[in-house]
Amino acid sequence: MLNLSISPTSDFGLILCGSRSILTSPLLSPYQICAGSNPLSGFLYPPLSILFLIPLAVLKYQHAYILLTTLSLFIFAYIFIAMRALLQEYWPTHKLGRWGLICLIASLPSVMQTLSGGHLNLIILATFLLPLLFSNYHLPRISGLIIAIGFWMKLYPAMIIALFLLNKKFYATAIWSIFFVLILALIGLIWIPFSLQIEYFITFLPNMTKYTVPGNSESIIAQIFFLNAGIEKMEWTIQDIPWYLRILNSGLLVLGLILSALRLRNAVVVSHTFMELEALAILLLTILLGSPLAWGHHFVLAIPAMMLLLIELNKQISLIKQLIIAFCWLSLAIPNWTQFPSILLELPGGSFVATLFYMRYALSAICMLGLLVARDFINDIRHIYYKHPANIP
Repeated sequence: MLNLSISPTSDFGLILCGSRSILTSPLLSPYQICAGSNPLSGFLYPPLSILFLIPLAVLKYQHAYILLTTLSLFIFAYIFIAMRALLQEYWPTHKLGRWGLICLIASLPSVMQTLSGGHLNLIILATFLLPLLFSNYHLPRISGLIIAIGFWMKLYPAMIIALFLLNKKFYATAIWSIFFVLILALIGLIWIPFSLQIEYFITFLPNMTKYTVPGNSESIIAQIFFLNAGIEKMEWTIQDIPWYLRILNSGLLVLGLILSALRLRNAVVVSHTFMELEALAILLLTILLGSPLAWGHHFVLAIPAMMLLLIELNKQISLIKQLIIAFCWLSLAIPNWTQFPSILLELPGGSFVATLFYMRYALSAICMLGLLVARDFINDIRHIYYKHPANIP
């Protein structure tokens, strides 16, 4: 059920707060006006997102919510079209298989949370998928513009720019992305003061990324906090991230980018867009695990990985791999707000099982990442040295 009783204090209300504050108080910082009781509440998006959201901000909350939900549904449909085009012959041929796959993906709680909460996750996912598709149709300018819009909405697409810079086939798209990022920033200065950019990137963003919320965030860092404290002693509040965990987190992002770049190189050598989608899925899972503020609704970004693995069930794969894939889907199919049954905590090992239960989203992402990387890792490494499949010994 979609919640039409949207209010200024809802997540959607906070997303629009930046644009509404610019319209009503253009001389004041929206990051100050919309600030909440802690560093992770309030308006958290890049300055230029304010301009993109103004068409919604001028409407009543309910009307803006309906408009964004309608747009998100259209984008969701196009996401499936894009993935079908990239999957090529791997897309299910039987009608029942196609609809079953779509239903398994669409029924994930993260999709429902994104739609019901008025979040931008489906739009952000499209800014990853569509440039990959359009680049294969030799449309680097359009791809670059889409990535630039995504960057100024959420910053996550900065990772795909880095990925494309590492691959000759997508290099033009990466250059156009950087070009449009700068052009949009310059155009934005007409309405958004440069001081707001400085405030966001120099002060606000570094301060925001110093924290995580164990028990709510699905990142690797949050899970480390969770494991150290255990379910019984866990403080479900904002925690300051130690410097060594920040270094570990940065290393995770770099490692994920490298693994994604290796798969993308492999895909380009063998001319297979299916593997290009795998590379993108690896990158998106890395972002989810590496973002200190990855909430349950952000796992919309795991849709490409989940779809790739569900399609694997049509192949001759081992029972263990089938069970792991089933675990991944089931873990994401249980809403992240679900409480572990208290009666089970009293059983031997109940506390440990409860800890794993609350870590299920991150564990699912780790399992999916491992399955995708392992699928063709040997050839990923070989293609570092060999540019054509025929040359591989």
